[in-house]
Amino acid sequence: EKEITSLLNKAQASLEQGKLTTPENQSALFYFNQVLEFDLHNQQAKQGVLKVRERLLVLARQKTEQQRWEEAQQLIDKARAIPGALSPILEALGELDSAKAAQQKQIEMRAAQREQKDLEKQDAQQQAAQEREQKLAQARRKAEQEKARAEADREAKIQKLISQASDLEKQPLTEST
Repeated sequence: EKEITSLLNKAQASLEQGKLTTPENQSALFYFNQVLEFDLHNQQAKQGVLKVRERLLVLARQKTEQQRWEEAQQLIDKARAIPGALSPILEALGELDSAKAAQQKQIEMRAAQREQKDLEKQDAQQQAAQEREQKLAQARRKAEQEKARAEADREAKIQKLISQASDLEKQPLTEST
């Protein structure tokens, strides 16, 4: 009885210190199991084992929330090794899987958003390049039109000068006395 009380005290102290399963021969689980080896029906030890299991699952949920997947999985695996109801284990595994899937979906959404922004940027760059090309083509056409007009004006002036020269040639020369 004294040894059981001593083991239960050690188990409770380890539980309070967070030594749930490690160090292996000084953990709460170790001490509660030692009590159960002496007295298989000891309710305090049975409840202690369940507390260790529950705390492992609480820690696993915290690790899941922190996106520390491997640590969460290890804690769930430790809890699964302790006899007890399967539903809390399945629930913790479901939460872990859901959190991983949500993170993966978030990663994929961010990648899709980045890709969409890149495409929009490329489209904007292409549109800007097309606008520059259109403006350049308009400027070329305008320059060609102005050149053609200038040549036409020059040609008209030449024709006018030729006409004036021709008219002058037709006029008799008069002497001035």
